[in-house]
Amino acid sequence: MMAEGHVGGQPVGGPTVGVTRRGMLKGAGAVGAGALAARALLLRSAARDSSAIQQALNIAITAESLAVTFYGVARKLNDDGKLDIKDLIPYVESVQCEEQAHYNFLDAAGATPLVTSFTIPEAAVKDKASFLGAVVGLETIFVSAYLTAARLMAQEGELQLVEIAYEIGAIEAQHLVLAKAASGAQPPNDRAFAQRIYDDLNQAVQALKEAGYIGGAGTKYDAPGPEDPVCRGIFGLVPETTQAATPAASPVASPAASPAAATPAP
Repeated sequence: MMAEGHVGGQPVGGPTVGVTRRGMLKGAGAVGAGALAARALLLRSAARDSSAIQQALNIAITAESLAVTFYGVARKLNDDGKLDIKDLIPYVESVQCEEQAHYNFLDAAGATPLVTSFTIPEAAVKDKASFLGAVVGLETIFVSAYLTAARLMAQEGELQLVEIAYEIGAIEAQHLVLAKAASGAQPPNDRAFAQRIYDDLNQAVQALKEAGYIGGAGTKYDAPGPEDPVCRGIFGLVPETTQAATPAASPVASPAASPAAATPAP
């Protein structure tokens, strides 16, 4: 269960450590869990020294919590025959797993979600086209938010955290491009540099509210949503940095699948 919080406020409650939350990292073993905890200490230390970093972590984990919930809802609707995205399920599963890994790291670092439930607008899951459009919208917010977070970490002198923000943002950008490709956009990536949207991370929270995911009129779902992540073939479940690189601690969470399983079909 995620800690209670509120949108746009100061950090609420104490840190919640859950490196095996919902069992996603059971396959990682002690090495992976230990590496996750070690990396998380970087953020815990930085957050103690900077309220700005703590609030950035709280916003980041809120976005990751939404992502895990959103992709889980899409899987459940597909299973129930209410949303036909069968050809996208390998993509949706891999993305949900990766978002859960981001959540796990931030959770272990003491981040507190600003909210514990989300609303999924009906228009976002009406059909395959609307779902992909919603994914593009969400991932665009996430990419720009991590760009803003990286700048904040740099201003605070936390270079390892800059690396981690970049690592997460790079994966969110992959999600964005794959969704564009699946929707038939040509070219699926039409920018040489990621778009800079936000001067402040609270603007990203506001964007999620305006899109209807926080306090909106859609169906309400308690995080982390109705479906547990499936992590076939997903590597790199813990971040690696220049000062603490341990490649052996990047396990596969569950039996590997072919690389094609993580790619959506157009």
